[in-house]
Amino acid sequence: MPNSNKPKVALIDANHKDRQLILRYSQCYFNLEEFSSVGEFISSKAVSSFKGIIYDPNEISGRPQTNITPLVNKNMFINTLIVSRYDDARFAVCCLKSGAVDYVFKPFSEKHLVDGLDALQDKINLQIRENVFDRLTAREKDVCELISNGLSTKEIARVLDISPRTVDVHRAKILAKVGVSNSPQLIIKRNVATY
Repeated sequence: MPNSNKPKVALIDANHKDRQLILRYSQCYFNLEEFSSVGEFISSKAVSSFKGIIYDPNEISGRPQTNITPLVNKNMFINTLIVSRYDDARFAVCCLKSGAVDYVFKPFSEKHLVDGLDALQDKINLQIRENVFDRLTAREKDVCELISNGLSTKEIARVLDISPRTVDVHRAKILAKVGVSNSPQLIIKRNVATY
């Protein structure tokens, strides 16, 4: 059963055995959905719901596919871990310059794959934290900042020259957008996001 707390990640690899091996290592990090090609992934109806990609750009023949472009164009390449048999350094550098978080060569050691998975998880977590607070309006950001500084509702109202009731309305909206149920949780989440 999928864990809803884990980010959803696409595993794109033409080789079924390689997918199963990567899946074994990756399932503790992510909720994975398998695809055998970029085309299959792009045509899925939920492309935008994926937070990242573990991707092998090789065809079964071992030559790299040239269809990285659809991923870049859809802005999906930013949270991508490349796991590939293609060991051309220039190609690896090209992938990294395009935004891949890491490039792991097959056959991989457990350490190299885990390091790549850690890098992907860190990148996804950073993006998730940034996005949550980016959704706040300018006034909500002001209120959030003052809450994080430990000010009471009345103090925030005085600083911003608004009513305490308006502060409470902003606080409720902030808690809902950030996905927490009280101010202490908000402060913790904000501190983690700005760490």
